[in-house]
Amino acid sequence: MTEFNNIIYKCLRELGCNFDLFLWSKNERVKSQKYSYLIEKIYGVGVGKFSLYLNGPYNSMLADELYDIARNRNKYVSENQVNPLSEDASNLLRRLNTFFLNQQINEVDLLELYTTFDYLKSYYPSYENDEIFKQLYDRKSMIYHRYPNLNQDNINNIILNIDAQINELIN
Repeated sequence: MTEFNNIIYKCLRELGCNFDLFLWSKNERVKSQKYSYLIEKIYGVGVGKFSLYLNGPYNSMLADELYDIARNRNKYVSENQVNPLSEDASNLLRRLNTFFLNQQINEVDLLELYTTFDYLKSYYPSYENDEIFKQLYDRKSMIYHRYPNLNQDNINNIILNIDAQINELIN
């Protein structure tokens, strides 16, 4: 059990990630990866570099650590009870979580869209938002099509709103 694993476990539990389901649920694994990406963006706590993969930013070293946490979750539950997150960290993470809940888009889909948007914005700084959204739509059109009640501009505006809120958290 490493210090990084302790920290990431506490943060991900605060964000609603369920390590009881992690081994059997792709949604929980995607959710954990995307929230980990955001934790690194906000706190600078990470394990290696992310690359763009099927479900957005992905880190294979992080995946190994998350599997270790899931397989040994009882140790982490005990540690979390003895040494919980600070109230400030918990509040910030709960606020972050609200950005992805109660939207018209499923939490995991929205995390995938937003983190892919952020990854493209970070790694291709010369791209304007229009080009980033074109790339995002090309890569994630299946997600856009899951929400026929929302047009592409509605979804892009949701992403831009989340981006503004996250930038406000960081600054």
